[in-house]
Amino acid sequence: MASVRQEVVNAIISKLQQITVANNYSFDVGSSRVYRKADSPELMPTPSIIAVQGEESIENEYSDLYECSLDMIIGFVDQYSGDDPETYANSFLRDIQTSLDRQFEVTVKQYGTGNSSTTTVQMKEQGNTITVSEALQGYVLGQVVYDVRYRRHTEDPDSI
Repeated sequence: MASVRQEVVNAIISKLQQITVANNYSFDVGSSRVYRKADSPELMPTPSIIAVQGEESIENEYSDLYECSLDMIIGFVDQYSGDDPETYANSFLRDIQTSLDRQFEVTVKQYGTGNSSTTTVQMKEQGNTITVSEALQGYVLGQVVYDVRYRRHTEDPDSI
């Protein structure tokens, strides 16, 4: 099993991959256009989502568990040729925001026993932005920053 952090990120990526027109979203991202590293917007297929992990900090310690806070930056890029790029970018931003649950569970290893256990993850949006710029004419960009909270064992980052 992966670390608790990686299981949390995998669950977020899985949710983002569900952004498709068939799932009643405005954009068709799917599993092939969610990336874990940023590239130059002109080189990315569009529409695309970029999910980047930031710093994991330890907020509290409860007995043998750390309460972790992970910054998660979810960016997007798409080509655009219409009259109102801001509305278009805000629509993509909305798809991302509605795809991510504010609370969900992931299955991880239980410390000592190795048995599977679930842990609750909480996400709080910290802010967002859209960019419509002459520098990247024909593209809309944006991002949402989340504070992702979960617990992991103090001695084994793969378990709770």
